[in-house]
Amino acid sequence: MIETMESKFRKLAIKIREQEQQLETPMKVEVVKPKENEGVSGDRKIVKEGQSVYQYIKVDNNWYKTELEKA
Repeated sequence: MIETMESKFRKLAIKIREQEQQLETPMKVEVVKPKENEGVSGDRKIVKEGQSVYQYIKVDNNWYKTELEKA
């Protein structure tokens, strides 16, 4: 059976929506910094340490942190 262009478009739109939902994972604030063996490159975490808030990003299997300042 030949698939119509409309049918192909619908399937593609569904796949795009599914991918967007996977990329838009909400970040929750944690209180424990990530362990070195935790996560994969590209992972991000928000961690509150005392009064400071940091964003951790895993790059080449190492965690890096940046202090966030109140806007």
